[in-house]
Amino acid sequence: MKTKTPLKVRAIQKEDLPHIIAIDGQYGEVKEEYWQNRLNDYLEDQKNRIFGFCAEKEGIFLGYIWGEIRAWEFGSPPCGWIYSVAVHKDFHQQGIGFLLCQKIAKAFYQQGITSVRTMVKRDSLEMLRFFRSCGFQAGPFIELELNLSSAQDSHDNEQTELE
Repeated sequence: MKTKTPLKVRAIQKEDLPHIIAIDGQYGEVKEEYWQNRLNDYLEDQKNRIFGFCAEKEGIFLGYIWGEIRAWEFGSPPCGWIYSVAVHKDFHQQGIGFLLCQKIAKAFYQQGITSVRTMVKRDSLEMLRFFRSCGFQAGPFIELELNLSSAQDSHDNEQTELE
């Protein structure tokens, strides 16, 4: 009788960096420096405010999730923020992302955090579906953005001092 090898979810280690870069690169540009900086911040975190977990099975790196505890957004109480989650494209629809989301939520909860937030592009239906399947819903804040290139062009000739 053949037994299934369980999926292992564990804390990210420095040796995982090439796998993180490779999986992230499946979804856009390769960002080696960005991920090296994120990993350094994570490894140097002494306050248990930054979390990184990965999923692997039989030594194969399948996906990762990163987040941190933040408390500085316009009076927001401390909350968990997920800023990246990705699963290798060959392993989608197997519950890996869901398990990673559960793991980081538990880590936040163990630090006394009672809510978790993230941001998703409006047209990223796959990510919206994923986060909704993990229990996320619209939160109390609305993200606003100012396009500086167009704003700067329209304000170039305006007076900059109050009279």
